[in-house]
Amino acid sequence: MIADSERLIQLAQLQDSINWLIQYVDSFVENLQCDKELQDQLTGGNMKLLEDCRNLLNERMNELLQLAEDCLMILYLEIRVQCYYHLLIVLRKQEYKVDMVNSDPDSGVSLLNKFLSQLEEKIRDFLPLSHTKFFVRGTWLHYE
Repeated sequence: MIADSERLIQLAQLQDSINWLIQYVDSFVENLQCDKELQDQLTGGNMKLLEDCRNLLNERMNELLQLAEDCLMILYLEIRVQCYYHLLIVLRKQEYKVDMVNSDPDSGVSLLNKFLSQLEEKIRDFLPLSHTKFFVRGTWLHYE
């Protein structure tokens, strides 16, 4: 479990940076494919080299894309683990009785809510809203 929320933020930042790099390299590769003037100047062997470079860049972009997806999955799972961890602490510390009605908020649940809301605020800056919704779905944070 990643106890430091800053590490979770760094995962979101890493994923965001990888996506930016993928878009930048993809644009570069497309420009190489569309540059007719460059292709006219290249001979057969050089054209093969250019094609090999494009293929190598595409392979590396696919690896980076997988890394970005892994970052998202780790972040998703880590948020779930944090929820279970905090709730387990709450259940171990408190005695809950069926007949007892208590309207006071549980301090452990309040800590979990605080952790989740702070984390959501921070990762929102680095992830699209659709990703943020995906991460917090099923926790106390809900989007419409």
